[in-house]
Amino acid sequence: DIFYNNCFKNGMLPITFPGTQIREWMALVQQNPGSQFEIDLEKQILNFNGQEYGFAVDEYRRQNLLHGRDDIALTLQHISAIEEFEAQYFKRFTWLGYSA
Repeated sequence: DIFYNNCFKNGMLPITFPGTQIREWMALVQQNPGSQFEIDLEKQILNFNGQEYGFAVDEYRRQNLLHGRDDIALTLQHISAIEEFEAQYFKRFTWLGYSA
């Protein structure tokens, strides 16, 4: 799903629950407007009114969210290898006209 995947790319955590559960929460929130949800991403638990609900997130995505990493940050972790590749590549293919 495009929206689901884009959430992770934008630092948001998309959590899915069955529609019946969502409707139950909506009714409870309407009755108690000050109700709050608390999400513990490390433990993968949503807490609502003292009730805990587990959810699953891919470990790679969970770690990226916990550490604030996005696609650019992940790429920059390899910047020295990228620069080395570019230097060697353009030495080998000089007609491409790039100079490091």
